Amino acid sequence: MKSAYIVHDLEESQSSSGVLLETLGFHVTYMTSVQECLNRLRGEHPTVIVMDVLLDGPNGFEACRQIREEHGPEQFPIILRAGIFRSSMYREEALRAGAQHYLVSTGGSDLSEALQELAGSETVESPPA
Repeated sequence: MKSAYIVHDLEESQSSSGVLLETLGFHVTYMTSVQECLNRLRGEHPTVIVMDVLLDGPNGFEACRQIREEHGPEQFPIILRAGIFRSSMYREEALRAGAQHYLVSTGGSDLSEALQELAGSETVESPPA
C-alpha cells in the first residue's frame, strides 16, 4: 500500500492534504515535528513525504537536507509546501535541499499534480482514475 507522511506543526493544516492523499489511495501518517518524522524514518520509509517549510525547530529545508543525508536522494520523494515563501529563490533552495517539488500554495490541485508527475517517474504509483 502507498503511504505518505504529512509533516506540519499545525494539525488543522494537515487535513486537506491528508484527505486528498487518502482519496488517492495513500495510508497517511500525520506528524507535527521534524524529529517525529526522523524517528519514524528509522523504522519505515513512506512512498512520499509532504512537509511544510515553516516548522518549529528545523525548517522544512533543513529537515529535507537531514533526511537526504541519512537516507539518500532516491529512497522516497519529498514535497515541500509553503503558503508564504513564494520567491523562486525558495524553490531553488528546496531543490538544493533534495526536495522533488516545492509547492507555493496549500491547495489540493498543486499537490495532486506533483503526485501525478512523480507517478510518471515511477517514484509514486499513479492515482486511481
